[in-house]
Amino acid sequence: MGEDGMSDESGRNRSPGEVVAGARRRAGMTQAEVADLTGLSVRAISNIERNVHSRLRRDSLVRIARVLNLDEAQVAVLRGVRSRQAVGRWPGEPWPGEPVPSRPRPGDGETRVPAQLPMAVPDLVGRGRVSDEVVGALTAEPATGRVRGCPSVVVVNGAVGVGKTALAVHVGHRVRAKFPDGQLFLDLRGTADALAHAVFAVGPSDGHVPTDPVDRAALLRSYLSDRRVLVVIDGAATEAQVRSLLPGSSGCAVLVTSHRRLLGLEGARHIGVDPLDEQAAVDLIRRSAGRDPADLQPLARWCGFAPLALRAVGIRLAAHPDVSPSDLLALLATAPRPLDLLTAGDLAVRDRLAAAHDTLDGTTRRMFALLTTADPAALTPRAVAAATACTPEVARARLDAIADSGLLHRLTTPDGHRYRLDGPARAFAREAGVAAQTRPTRTA
Repeated sequence: MGEDGMSDESGRNRSPGEVVAGARRRAGMTQAEVADLTGLSVRAISNIERNVHSRLRRDSLVRIARVLNLDEAQVAVLRGVRSRQAVGRWPGEPWPGEPVPSRPRPGDGETRVPAQLPMAVPDLVGRGRVSDEVVGALTAEPATGRVRGCPSVVVVNGAVGVGKTALAVHVGHRVRAKFPDGQLFLDLRGTADALAHAVFAVGPSDGHVPTDPVDRAALLRSYLSDRRVLVVIDGAATEAQVRSLLPGSSGCAVLVTSHRRLLGLEGARHIGVDPLDEQAAVDLIRRSAGRDPADLQPLARWCGFAPLALRAVGIRLAAHPDVSPSDLLALLATAPRPLDLLTAGDLAVRDRLAAAHDTLDGTTRRMFALLTTADPAALTPRAVAAATACTPEVARARLDAIADSGLLHRLTTPDGHRYRLDGPARAFAREAGVAAQTRPTRTA
């Protein structure tokens, strides 16, 4: 037997683990080096060499074979299982000349390894603490007593434009090495059928996707079984949207972003994303503007310290170097449609606000438009009830619905429930009120 892990009978007396260990030693590599080059974990390489797994997945086999430069005889051994039959072949390995099944079973075939995370935002600021919190929640070792088959599920929630997607992508890139079997990114606002997209992304290369949604969900769980995959679900509106996309494997993790808190999602960790602090908000405007104008604090406050509006303001200043921050603030305060000023290419603050507004029912939309008549420093259920002619209980329920949509901030104060309507949302509420007044009245 040679150092390559093979015997003089093309490996018939060697196990798959011995083949990998021998080839690795011959290449002068450590398990950590093989893990780094294959995208697998050190633990996975160790398990393979100790024959812990009954069968290597095809994608793992291909990566190991390429890194260790295995020949056909060695690859043939790796197709097998731990114990060898006396007939000289490994269970599951075809006889010479026997056709290989054209469609592999879930988990056994040439499954894809998705790497779908978008580019990270280059100017993410002020998110160190919450980023660390989300990373810790996604990668924590299972707690004692945790039920087998439960992936880590983290829901990141916050108002419109607060930077939930940017945070999720940033975190995804930070933890991707922990999930060597792939990273899925499912945009529920822009993907017509996220479940079909997920099945196609992680399934066999034949691209077979069932038509029935129940079958798709079951097949997705089968493909993700015993794999370490990160699933990022962006823009979820309801718990039901998320449940069909959840893996049934403890090795996977799911990161969800939503305007809503999705409290009905079983076993999820909920982490709120607040607006930036004032210094980080000013820093983001400076970075987006490409210059360092003075007196940015009032402009940052009008934006509610929300990254989407701050970035739009910075781009506006960059495009108009003759406009000072105080000039832009005056324009935002006096323009009939101030949100027209916060548009740059496909970045439009109004579009994000409108999408959230569309989730409200008619009665709640009318209250939202009337919030501009209430004292912005005293947005309490009692004050809003007085301004909108309803009871405080009804006002609170509707204010909570508006906050759940991402258009309003809940504030925890010693004197009870308060809410805050920031500059962009207030401007949109005025537009909504004007549109409602000018809409033609239906006649019989």
